[in-house]
Amino acid sequence: MRSQKREFIEIGNKVYKVKSDNNERLIIKKSGFEREEYESYQKIKEYLHIPKVKLIKEKEKPKTLVVEQIKDLTIKSAFIHDIINAEIGFQDFIGDLRKMWMKTVQPMEEKRLARNIRLDSIETLKDFLSNSLSQEIINLSLKVNNDLYPTLKDTCTSVLRKLSENKDPIMVLGHGDEHLRNLFLNKDKKSERKYWVIDPRSAGFYSPAHAINNLIGGAHLFFYEYAQKINQTENTISIIYEILPEYQKAKIIIDKNFKLLIESLQNLSKEPFLLKEYLFANLIRSYIKRVNPKRIDEIYKNSQSHLATANELYYKDYVNLF
Repeated sequence: MRSQKREFIEIGNKVYKVKSDNNERLIIKKSGFEREEYESYQKIKEYLHIPKVKLIKEKEKPKTLVVEQIKDLTIKSAFIHDIINAEIGFQDFIGDLRKMWMKTVQPMEEKRLARNIRLDSIETLKDFLSNSLSQEIINLSLKVNNDLYPTLKDTCTSVLRKLSENKDPIMVLGHGDEHLRNLFLNKDKKSERKYWVIDPRSAGFYSPAHAINNLIGGAHLFFYEYAQKINQTENTISIIYEILPEYQKAKIIIDKNFKLLIESLQNLSKEPFLLKEYLFANLIRSYIKRVNPKRIDEIYKNSQSHLATANELYYKDYVNLF
């Protein structure tokens, strides 16, 4: 019998795509976090639609994680190229996420969190307040699409105080890195679930607002492109911006599902969450380049629009914005 010929293509740091003669498609990971990622997949597999995964242990060798490669588009790409299936897949994922929250909800114990978004947001705000990149604008009056807002320093100080004095009421099981590039279409007609979710390296307990912040903030930071016009005077910075037309249909779908997630927070607890504060901190970070270094140029060019969105979401009723 002729042995299979396999081709290994490096697609990340010690992450390889494998192609074989029989059309087998696998992802091989040797980056040092294989056990953590495998265990994360096991935690969420009851609730979310994941690919097949296997952890291979060899004596005196690093562990290897083998993951079934998804052949369909990421939902991020599908929102541009296949919006009908993107809507189906994204809506299916949001539905499963909400069900997982309902089944795993517990009172908040911050010491048990896989990652504490409240503390992360505090660090981002402190960085913004002291960062050299923000000093030129931080004390200026801010106008966004002709609406006047407090200075960024005043808003950051107010948000920082709320984050320091409060915490979210409950926690739920979470994927930990929910964003559009980790979601894929599933066009298998035999499958009831129309999406796949990958890369849950840190699955565990989170505030449910963590996932919403990842999805809402991630769409604005890493997906949408903007038209923007900036006018800065001695006392004011004015930002006129809009999301480009080719993203508008996707935004309508995404915002409709975000509204469902926000309503889920209200169903999980009558006590308030810090979602608006998390979103504000998340969106302003691009202005001080507190993002993945590999994507700084791509993200930073939209950073004024991110500042504008941060203030609109914080000071307006974000449920009605969607």
